[in-house]
Amino acid sequence: MAEQIPAPKPLKLDGNAAENWRRWKKAFELYMTATEKDKKSQKIQCATFLTLAGEAAITVYETLTFEDTEKDKIEP
Repeated sequence: MAEQIPAPKPLKLDGNAAENWRRWKKAFELYMTATEKDKKSQKIQCATFLTLAGEAAITVYETLTFEDTEKDKIEP
């Protein structure tokens, strides 16, 4: 049976945002490595990032403007 890797809980946007982001980003990076999703396409990684970050983060993401070439990228 395949081992289940728990996904990070949604990103908290209230309280200490910098600390919440630092911890969530680390949990996300570990999750991506452990599940080998870091080897998937940028589009899949971006979708995974937004899905795990949660509805509040998606709402913020939707207010941002991206070039077409940047829209589905997780890396700068």
